[in-house]
Amino acid sequence: MLELCQQPLLLEMIVKSIDKIEVGDISAATLYRVFTGVWVHRDKWRDVLSPEQKLDFVTGLARSLSQEQTPSIHHKALAEYVERDLAVLIEDHRHLVEIDNEIRTASFLTRDEAGRYGFAHKSYREYFYACYLCRELAARRTQALADGILSPEVLGFLADMIGAEEVEAVEEVEGMLEGILVNSYQTRLSENALLCLYRIRRGAIEDASARSEFVVHMPEYAQLSGAQCDQFDLEGAILHGVDFSGASLREAILVRCEFNGGNFSSAELERANVCSTVFKSCQMSKC
Repeated sequence: MLELCQQPLLLEMIVKSIDKIEVGDISAATLYRVFTGVWVHRDKWRDVLSPEQKLDFVTGLARSLSQEQTPSIHHKALAEYVERDLAVLIEDHRHLVEIDNEIRTASFLTRDEAGRYGFAHKSYREYFYACYLCRELAARRTQALADGILSPEVLGFLADMIGAEEVEAVEEVEGMLEGILVNSYQTRLSENALLCLYRIRRGAIEDASARSEFVVHMPEYAQLSGAQCDQFDLEGAILHGVDFSGASLREAILVRCEFNGGNFSSAELERANVCSTVFKSCQMSKC
């Protein structure tokens, strides 16, 4: 809580949600869930959308904005991204007006006069995009990770959400991510599986005082030939037998990593930080 209070936006959210926050450790994802949940789960007779439809709307909005890399999107374009019942509601003009009035009551959403929707702060978009990804992974739909390389902020929310699940659920997600990594490389899907698995396992390290020496064990023989891993943070990762041949690791943080028997042939490591990293029995030709 004290750490989160250092950011003005989060401090405001804490003040407005303090009576709904349970005693104990709290993550950024928990705070966003409590704060946005006041609108998503409120129960009023005049509500046009159910909690499920509201969540579909905001996660669909977050996904579309993330894919388009734009801060806002017109409601007609948004309808193409939002599936199931909500798409039908948006296509109906009468319901669109009612939905618009409902959306305007959410303090974290905005709509301008031109009918473009967006989030009041980009962190809300990142949180709801992570909600979408968490829901997809729980349903074993890993293809959702192929939309685009995930930002550190989205990864942070996603790791918090998955880490808060039961041990069996976390192990199942980790198993799916491992399966992606050890099979043939798939554009963006493999990169995001690497990032997600690393962040989940790094976040599981509980002793904060030992973080300077943490070790993150990753699956052996990960297939990342030709992967685009520029600026990836993999500090302390152990990746034995990894295939990074022809991969791009420009400006990547590879501090204290251990690569035993890896393939870095023709890989690009320009300005990568490999301080205290071990490359043992690795192929480095034309690297």
